[in-house]
Amino acid sequence: MAGSSVRPPFPLLTEARNSTLNFGQTMNSISKCVALLAGNELSGTGVGTKVGVAQYVKDAIALKTTVDAIYRGSPEKPLVLAPGGFFDARWYGEFIAKTKPDMLNVVTHHIYNLGAGVDRDTQLMDRILNPKALDGMAGPFRDLQGLLKAAGTSAVAWVGESGGAYNSGHHLVTDAFVFSFWFLDQLGMSAKFDTKSYCRQSFIGGNYGLLNTTTFQPNPDYYSALLWHRLMGTKVLEAKFTGSNMVRAYAHCAKHAVSDPDDPTTPSHHHSNIDRLIIH
Repeated sequence: MAGSSVRPPFPLLTEARNSTLNFGQTMNSISKCVALLAGNELSGTGVGTKVGVAQYVKDAIALKTTVDAIYRGSPEKPLVLAPGGFFDARWYGEFIAKTKPDMLNVVTHHIYNLGAGVDRDTQLMDRILNPKALDGMAGPFRDLQGLLKAAGTSAVAWVGESGGAYNSGHHLVTDAFVFSFWFLDQLGMSAKFDTKSYCRQSFIGGNYGLLNTTTFQPNPDYYSALLWHRLMGTKVLEAKFTGSNMVRAYAHCAKHAVSDPDDPTTPSHHHSNIDRLIIH
């Protein structure tokens, strides 16, 4: 919406005639839809413009009601996600309280905690390698989980979009080896606070893509994502480290545990709590 000529007040989804019919026709043309997001960076103070909690709640509930109606009787239906913005405790708290207990499947937030990609490369690298800068995201992760638990909602937390440095990142920083110090720490920290999915921006595009935009060769973070996906299970363990805060420690049960073929009690797989690593 940034730079758009659209200005408040915005039309409510609940006021749109034939919206269910048109939406249903669109969904029927898609073989499988995993999730639908209500809005993008319009919550809290917004980016370019914003939408108040009351209207956002009405629209999110209208979307969920429409999805439920279209997929009534179907064994699978798309998840409904919202609000897809930057975490604001007061705004999110009211939004979660008014969509509980089950009018929303997923509460999403975005992360670009390293600042602008146009900053000097040394500034970005200093933040990536600064423990205090990395620790700054623990607050939003923790606070969002606190809001979800306090509300008694069935909704879970996702990171809906995260590229570290906005404005498409910075060449030779966010597409280089050093960026994995930020990325892997983000994955470990978000999982520690029960984030169910983490959507990385982007698979290709900008300077934070996992693939080089010219050669399509993998950038270092591609291998970080691949290792996480193959090795890390969904059961998160408590990892403690005493010493320098320059060392980060996170522990999970293995995705595919090593089993002893002679011991029938040894499980070959662990099943439990990030569920998905999604690449935009």
